[in-house]
Amino acid sequence: MYSPEFYNSIHELITKQSQTLPNAIAIKHKKESITYQDLEISTNQINAFLHNKHITKGDVIAVVMDRSIPMAVCLLAILKAGATYLAIDPSLPIDRIRYLLADSSAKYVISSKKYEALSTGYTDKILFEDAWLNRGNYPEDFLPVARGCDDLIYIIYTSGSTGQPKGVGVSHKGLINLLLYRLKAPGVCKDDNMLGLSSMSFDIAQEELYLPLISGALLTIVDREITRDGSALLEIVRAEGITLMQATPYIWQMMLEAGWDTPLPLTIFCGGEAMTNELAGKLSDRCKEVWNMYGPTEATICTTVKKITDKNEPITIGKPIENARVYILDEHLTEVVPGAEGELYIGGAGVTKGYINRPELTAEKFIDDQFSTIPGEKMYRTGDLGRRLKNGDIQFLGRKDNQIKLRGNRIEKEEIEYQLKLQKNIKDAIVTVYEDGVKNARLMAYLTLKEPLKHDGIAALTSYCKGELKKILPEHMVPSNYEVIDAIPLLPSGKINLKALPRPNIQDAVAEYAAPDTELEKMLIAIWIKHIGIHNIGIHDNFFDLGGTSLIALKTKIQIEKLTNRRLSPSVLFKYPTIQQLAAAINSVTEEPYKSLVPIQPDGTRIPLYIVHGIGLNVLRFRNLALDLGADQPMYGLQAVTDQTESLDTIEAIASFYVEEIVRQNPTGPYIIGGYSIGGVIAYEMTRQLKKAGKAVKGLVIFDAAIQIPTHQYPLLKKILVKTYRQFPKLKFRVTSFINKPKENIAYIKALYSKKFTKGFYGIHDTYGLPDYMQHVIIKFKNAFNKYVIVPYDVTIDLFSSEKVYYLDDPKFLGWKKYARHGVNVYPVSSSHDTMFDTPHHLEIARVLQQRLDELNNQ
Repeated sequence: MYSPEFYNSIHELITKQSQTLPNAIAIKHKKESITYQDLEISTNQINAFLHNKHITKGDVIAVVMDRSIPMAVCLLAILKAGATYLAIDPSLPIDRIRYLLADSSAKYVISSKKYEALSTGYTDKILFEDAWLNRGNYPEDFLPVARGCDDLIYIIYTSGSTGQPKGVGVSHKGLINLLLYRLKAPGVCKDDNMLGLSSMSFDIAQEELYLPLISGALLTIVDREITRDGSALLEIVRAEGITLMQATPYIWQMMLEAGWDTPLPLTIFCGGEAMTNELAGKLSDRCKEVWNMYGPTEATICTTVKKITDKNEPITIGKPIENARVYILDEHLTEVVPGAEGELYIGGAGVTKGYINRPELTAEKFIDDQFSTIPGEKMYRTGDLGRRLKNGDIQFLGRKDNQIKLRGNRIEKEEIEYQLKLQKNIKDAIVTVYEDGVKNARLMAYLTLKEPLKHDGIAALTSYCKGELKKILPEHMVPSNYEVIDAIPLLPSGKINLKALPRPNIQDAVAEYAAPDTELEKMLIAIWIKHIGIHNIGIHDNFFDLGGTSLIALKTKIQIEKLTNRRLSPSVLFKYPTIQQLAAAINSVTEEPYKSLVPIQPDGTRIPLYIVHGIGLNVLRFRNLALDLGADQPMYGLQAVTDQTESLDTIEAIASFYVEEIVRQNPTGPYIIGGYSIGGVIAYEMTRQLKKAGKAVKGLVIFDAAIQIPTHQYPLLKKILVKTYRQFPKLKFRVTSFINKPKENIAYIKALYSKKFTKGFYGIHDTYGLPDYMQHVIIKFKNAFNKYVIVPYDVTIDLFSSEKVYYLDDPKFLGWKKYARHGVNVYPVSSSHDTMFDTPHHLEIARVLQQRLDELNNQ
C-alpha cells in the first residue's frame, strides 16, 4: 500500500525523472521532440513567466491549444505555478467555450496564435508563442510555490443533467494515487512508449500525459486527424513502437476494422464504455495485455481495473485500485448482499471535491462516506448499477438514470433536451439512442411542436435543429436524426415511456434528393447505403448528417480504396462529406507517376539519396532520418509494390523495376543508392544495373544488410560441412554474448523460437505485424533473395552495422568485403537492427551519414 499524500504534486515526480534521465526523450510529436532536461528547464521558465503575470496558487487558467509539446509544457508550467488548468478543446463551438470561460472564472486564457480568435473579447489572455519565444529571459531554476496534495490540478467539464455542462475539480492526490497504481499494474518503466491521442478536455488525456512522464518513458502525441482513422492509428502504433495505449472500445474497434490481424507488443487500457466478450477476445489475440477500466470523472479517471485473462468469462470491471473503495448500496444506502444488484458508490483517494460553482449538485452527488473511519470523507454516487461476484469482481449492469455512453463519450441527454427546448417552435424533446438496421448507434431526438410543420417539413426542421445545436454543443452531442411526435408517451406513474416511442424512419431521413450523374457517384452511394443504412442518399447529402461516424468512415474509405484502386487520405470524408464533393476529389487525383518512388524530402540541391525498404516493405521509418539530414538533402524511398509480385520474383527484376522508377524521376543522375536490411541487397543490384547503363552512382550506403547466402544454394555435402563447422564459432559467440548481454539474448531467443513454434504449429509464416497481402510480398522477396547469386563489383560500400545478439560468419563486414572491390567503410551504431531508424537512435546514423554525404557531394 502506498500513500499518495506523500507527494504534493505531479511535477515533483516528473522532476525526478529529469534528474535521472536528463537526455532521454520525454515527448515526441511528429518532427519535434523534447528531452526530460529541456522539459524541466522550459517548464521552469514558463512558470517564471506566469509568476510575472501574477498567476498564483488557486488561479484557474484556461488553455486553448492543440495537443503538442508546447501544450504539455504549458500545462506543467501552470502546475508549477500552483494554479489549476482548464484545457479546452479548440474544436468546441465558440458559445460553449465562452460558457466554460465564464463558469470556471478563468483568470487568464492561454492560447496559441492559431486559436487567438476563440478568446476574442477576453481581456486577460496570453499567446503562448510570445511566452515561448521569450522564455530565455526567465530563470531556468524552479520557483517554488507552497502547495498541498488537495490542491486542484485541473478542471474537466462533463455533460450536465441540468442543461449546462458542469466542471469537476480534480486534486493532485487523486491523480497521483492512480498514477502510482499504474506503475505497479500493469507496470510502466522507462522503456515504454505511450500514445497520447485523447483531447485534453477529456479526463483520460491527463493519464496519457503524466503516466509516461513520471516513469521516465516516452510520450508520443498524435494529431486529432490520426485518431479518426483506424488505419492511421494502427500504422502509428507499429511505426513508433507504441507499448501502452488507452482508448474506448469504439477506437479499438476502428483499429480492428482497419485490418489489425497480427500481434503487437502492446498493453491495452480499455474504458469509457462497456467492453464486450467479442472485443476482449479479438484484442487479447493481438496484444500483450488487455485491462478493462471503469471510473467516472468525479472519481479521477479510473476506480476499478480488471486484467482480461479469460475472454470466455463474463467481462467485469474488476476490483478497486489501491486507496479506492466501491460500495454497492440499495436505496437506503445499505450494502447489498454479494450477487445482488445495487448502485455503485465510490470512496477513497480518487473522489474529487465536487462540481465548480455547483454547491447543490455537489451536495446531492457527494455524500458523507458512512463506511469510512476518516471524519468528513465523501463518497460519490455514480448512478451506475452493478453487483459483486463471488470472486470479488464487480459486474457493471448499466445506468440507473438517463445518462448515455456513446462511442466513449459521456452524455447527459437532459443537456441536449434543454437546448432543443430553447429553439423556436419546439415544445418538448426526448433524446435517446437508437441502433439502426446496420448496427450503427444513432443519437435520436423526438420532438413535439408548438405549431404544425410548414410545407418544408421535417427536413427543414432537422437542418435547423442541427445548425443551432452545433453552435453550443460538442459534435458528439448533436443528434443525427429527428422525429416529430404528437405527444410524449407516459407511463401510469407519469414517467416517460421510452418503449412507446415510434420506430424512427431512418431510411428516408435525407433532405432534397439529388440523383447521381456518374458511375463513380453511383458506386459511392452504394457503398454509403451499405455502411450507413439509409437508402435514399443523394449527391448533396452530408455523410455525417446521415449518421456517419469515424468507424463508418473508416469502413467506407477502405471499400472505396479497393474499388477505385486509389489511396485516400485519413481525413478524406471529413474534407469532402458529400457524394458530389468526394467524387470530384477522387477524380481530381491525377494518376501517380510512380508506383514505388516516395518523395520523403524532395527539395534541395545536393545529390539525392534513394533508400530501398527493408523486409517490412515501407519507407515510413526513414522520415526522421530525412529531417535530420537537412532541407538541402533530397531523399526518396523505394516502397514495395503489392500488385506486381508475380513478375517481380527475382532480386534482379525487383532492382530493375526500382531503377526504372529512379531514372524516370532523375534521368541523368547522379545518384546515391541506399538500402536497409534486405533492401541493401536490392540496392547493391540496383547500383550494378545503373553503372552498367552508364549512370553516375556516387555512393552505395547499406544499412545493416548481411549477404550470407543461405546454405540451401550449396550441394548437399557442402551444405552439411558448412553447417557443421559453423556450430563451433557460433557456440563461442552465443556463450560470450549471453555473458555480456543476458537480457537481450533471452529476449531474442524467446522471440526466435516463438516464431518458429508459431510457424511449425499453425503452419503460418512470420507475420511482421502486416496484413496477408503484404505477407505474400514478403515471402516473394525472401524467395528472390534465396535465389540471388551475387558477384563482386567495382563499388565502395558505406556499411552501417547495428549491435547484434545473433550469430554472423562475418560480424564486421556482414559478408560484403569480398564483393565490394573498392572496399567497405564500416560505421558501427549502438542500436539494434529493428530500432536503428527510431528516435533517438536515428540521430547517430544521421550524424555520420551527413559527413559521408558531404564527402560524396564534393567528389
